[in-house]
Amino acid sequence: LGYTDHGAARIKSIELIPVEAFKTVTKSSLPELVAIPGGSFIMGGNDTNPDEAPAHEVTISPFAIGKYEVTNAEYEQFDPSHKVHRDGFSWRDNEPVIYVSWKDAAKYCNWLSKKYGLKPVYDEKNWKADMKADGFRLPTEAEWEYVATGRGQNRIYPWGNRKPTDDRGNFMLDKALSIDPAMTASVKKGVMVRGSFPKGASRDGVMDMAGNVGEWCTDYFNDYMPGKNTDPCDQRKSHHRVIRGGSWGYYNMSQRGKDREFNNDGYPGYIYLGFRIAISNAGYKKITRK
Repeated sequence: LGYTDHGAARIKSIELIPVEAFKTVTKSSLPELVAIPGGSFIMGGNDTNPDEAPAHEVTISPFAIGKYEVTNAEYEQFDPSHKVHRDGFSWRDNEPVIYVSWKDAAKYCNWLSKKYGLKPVYDEKNWKADMKADGFRLPTEAEWEYVATGRGQNRIYPWGNRKPTDDRGNFMLDKALSIDPAMTASVKKGVMVRGSFPKGASRDGVMDMAGNVGEWCTDYFNDYMPGKNTDPCDQRKSHHRVIRGGSWGYYNMSQRGKDREFNNDGYPGYIYLGFRIAISNAGYKKITRK
């Protein structure tokens, strides 16, 4: 017989071992949050733009704020039809959503609140905000500035006092003044993937608070009320809502943490405006309870 290296074996039995089925983990609809300790700071200033005066002391209770601006992928879980607005100004999943009005942002917050069993903040008939509700909302103007200025450190910019540079945020600086208003969508301009500028992070690691997109806040835009205040949210009706944080383009000179911008709550945001979420400490404890 010729040589062969093929062995032989006899199967006596087969044992079937139960194996747990592989489970896919779906991406959470909840944007990442950063817990912010409470404290006091001086809001506004007396030696900058007139709408930032008077400087006044504000106390903020603990709360949580979105680490990033709400992205296309996150917003489209609420409104899948919004995907038609992806273009060269914002087209990746992890880029900030644009073409959103204040009311769009408020509706998203209410949707997210219901999804997580929390009480919605915004009345969608009169747009009044119930600040005692534990649901998701847009940051108040005071909360936003508290985080952006370093929680009492009085930072000029989210990262500190050094002037803006290209490695700290998505902004064009003086070049924004020469933007062609008729420009068409191009991947060479527009927003960038969230968190692309770690050197521009706030004291608490909150990203993109200067540049990328301007961010809607809950408050109506009015002159500041003088004197000490705790957890203010201006609900004196006016024609405009507060915008903070500048953008990559039109709202481009607003990198300072105290700078204020505004627009009508039905303004569609176009290519410059987006938002991030916030939630009270009571709501944050509910969603993080194990």
